Amino acid sequence: MLNVKAGFYSNDEIAEECMEYIEEEYPEVESHISESKLQEIVKGYRDEYANTGKQENYLKLDSAFQKLYKQGIVALHCAGYVQSDGFDDCNEIATDMDENGETVIGCCFYTLQDLEHVLNEDTTSLRISFGNYFDKPTAVEIGKMIVKELEAAGFVTEWNQSADEKIAIQDMKWDKVYEANGYALLQQFTETGTGDFIVENGVLKKYTGSDETVVIPEGITEIGPFAFKDCISLVNITIPDSVNTIKYSAFSGCTSLSGVVLPDRVTEIDSFTFCNCTSLASVSLPKGLSKIGVGAFMHCVSLTDVTIPEHVETICSAAFNSCKKLTGITVPDGVKSLDGTIFNGCTALTKLILPTSKYQISGIFVLSMDSKTVLFCIPGLATGDIAIPDGTTVIANNAFVSCKNLTSIHIPDSVKTIGNGAFFGCKGLMSLTLPAKVRKIDESAFQRCTSLTDMVIPDGVRKINKWTFCHCASLKSVTIPDGVRKIDKKAFEDCDLTKLTICATVGSYAETYAMENKLSFSAI
Repeated sequence: MLNVKAGFYSNDEIAEECMEYIEEEYPEVESHISESKLQEIVKGYRDEYANTGKQENYLKLDSAFQKLYKQGIVALHCAGYVQSDGFDDCNEIATDMDENGETVIGCCFYTLQDLEHVLNEDTTSLRISFGNYFDKPTAVEIGKMIVKELEAAGFVTEWNQSADEKIAIQDMKWDKVYEANGYALLQQFTETGTGDFIVENGVLKKYTGSDETVVIPEGITEIGPFAFKDCISLVNITIPDSVNTIKYSAFSGCTSLSGVVLPDRVTEIDSFTFCNCTSLASVSLPKGLSKIGVGAFMHCVSLTDVTIPEHVETICSAAFNSCKKLTGITVPDGVKSLDGTIFNGCTALTKLILPTSKYQISGIFVLSMDSKTVLFCIPGLATGDIAIPDGTTVIANNAFVSCKNLTSIHIPDSVKTIGNGAFFGCKGLMSLTLPAKVRKIDESAFQRCTSLTDMVIPDGVRKINKWTFCHCASLKSVTIPDGVRKIDKKAFEDCDLTKLTICATVGSYAETYAMENKLSFSAI
């Protein structure tokens, strides 16, 4: 119902998300639910709850966001579920823009959670998060730019001009209408074109048709951002040899696209190019390809096989995230680095061939050459109880991201550092014992570990970073040593704070933190 009311997703996308949730959380009932029945249910919700009309408020908001984009502020609608998701999405797009020579100074967005509060009538204010990418302009200055455009669009805002507080759009009545071929922000098309193609100076800006088979005209050199986004009727696409550049999200959301052959002149697959192409079963990559961008094939759940050309040097984060039918892949020798997000959610992936000069594979683990760093694990093998190899000193960023089937992890006494997002989304972990030698726990280390009930922070840790325990819904107690001198105010964001107890010594910094944040405190 939330996704229907939000107005961003098709019936197929909503049904697929529901089915994925059932598969992950309630596998025992999966066999009793047919895809056709689920789609019928979603259609019923669409008929009853979907917005209709002129969507005046949404179009005003979208207009303000587009104007902010022109000023170098990445502005995203419905960016993930929680705030950290939104910043991740903005950062990825900002990085891509910067690499392409485009001006980028800051970002703003609202999340599905922010929208949920409005749709459920918990509040009438839609809260906008924001940030800056350089010292100048400051975050506050970015905030002022955002408020100016929102108020120019006709909204009433509330904000205390603090970089730590969200901007609230008052009295927001959500009225977005889902449009199958609608295109989102970051675009303004004032150009003219012929037929179903809007073209300017050899750049295909937008395809406006609804054909199953599309042949892009010869002479096109670039397919622009979002050019075919959400063209759900598109099944087959012919891309001419003249094309050398395909920009970010060009084919994202083309849920019927079954296969694609990329021209040899294309050297880079940009960020989110084929994201959510759920029917994409095969893709032919050009031999001269050097880079696969952030989330390029994210959620291509039908992709069974892909050959990465030998000239590829860069595979960015989340490139093959949630390609659930991908069983094996070979990474060429030229690839400079890998992280755990690249194959996150590839639950069928059991065979991974890596350059032997850069990586070691030990069971389910991919290790650095000196065996001291666990870089990530092979998703299809990450189930049940596991033990990290003795001698490991670092658990790298995103090493076990979204390994939902892990129930227990033994961490050896040698570990000193736990990286950013190391156990992000490990929903099956109920408890975890950290070794005494651990000195550093980075941001989001245990974010979305929704079954985690308790945690003891080792004595050597001095800081609990932001989002460390974000969205740990079952967390009941955290024992914090006297050596901790700072706890970020977002360390426990989206936890159930009514059930959380901080355990520490009387007079410690942790006790002060608990009192200031109205958390339950237990003396040890």
